[in-house]
Amino acid sequence: MSQAEVATLIGSKNRRWYGNLERGEPGNYSDDLLGRVREELELTDAEWSIVYKQTHQGLPPPEERFLTSAEAPPSVDLCTLVEKLQPWPACLCDQRWDVVHYNDAALNGLPWLRSRNNLMEWSLTAQEARHQLADWEEHWALWLISQLRQQADLWPEDSRLQGVVDVALADPTVRRLWDSPGLAAAAQSGQSETRRLLFPRKQGQEPEGAFMRLQLAEVSPYRLFIAMPK
Repeated sequence: MSQAEVATLIGSKNRRWYGNLERGEPGNYSDDLLGRVREELELTDAEWSIVYKQTHQGLPPPEERFLTSAEAPPSVDLCTLVEKLQPWPACLCDQRWDVVHYNDAALNGLPWLRSRNNLMEWSLTAQEARHQLADWEEHWALWLISQLRQQADLWPEDSRLQGVVDVALADPTVRRLWDSPGLAAAAQSGQSETRRLLFPRKQGQEPEGAFMRLQLAEVSPYRLFIAMPK
């Protein structure tokens, strides 16, 4: 189908806009116009995604976007689930790794929650984290860095998330590991792998726990972290 034929189908007044669109030139293209172009040209999902991003400064179409915690606050049911996981420590993080909810057991096992609210910043930069998170560099840091990089790529416009990246990269060890060749393997192995967590000493003992991360849904901004005794 020619440009003129498509322009006729979507409306003669839009011919100039369609010509600009076809050449990849920026413009004020309405979603209605783009939708009719998509329908008339029978664009595949991949082709539609390219067209939409070209006309919206790289922003993916709505159906591909990940919701942020500001757009979709945690539900009451989700917060109640975190509380009901007691006596296991549990906390809920958003796409920025800010802790948005936790239970009393998490506060007891992770006392840093009283003074910090970002799981990633604490895990990667706090000195006590490198002791409490067993085998920190091999089993924690590489996986966490891989997750942080993925999140930053998904939400490049999120200034708070980019700030978390800046805090992490200010640490010399994290900076060294940021481009490690082991990141890809860490990302693949870490989706359901459990990791050892040492809880604060109580009566001369240092109990261990297994820290497991659950992604609640493919497009959810939230991640649930649970520590269970070994």
